[in-house]
Amino acid sequence: MVSHEGGEAPPAAGIRRGVPSVIGPLGGDQPYWGDRVYKLGIGTKPIWCKKLTIENYSQALNTAVSDEAMQKRAAEYGRKLRDEDGVANAINVIEDYLGLYYS
Repeated sequence: MVSHEGGEAPPAAGIRRGVPSVIGPLGGDQPYWGDRVYKLGIGTKPIWCKKLTIENYSQALNTAVSDEAMQKRAAEYGRKLRDEDGVANAINVIEDYLGLYYS
């Protein structure tokens, strides 16, 4: 389980590792990633930092470490992400895009 503010890098690291996230967004893109992780079922509902309490934070932590379905989904997403060759996929997309204009 990881707990973080939800900027794009920490959720990506948690997903890649295959563990649930507890996210406390402050602003920027953090609410988006917190909501996305929650909707995927690989993290708890985001708790805005200004609304963070010992009670709701400890409840979220407990959920992240005890919800077996969430842990299983997080592990599956982690496996998929680790197995994906993102660099090769990006190269293919760029080459396909450029091929539209330079063939």
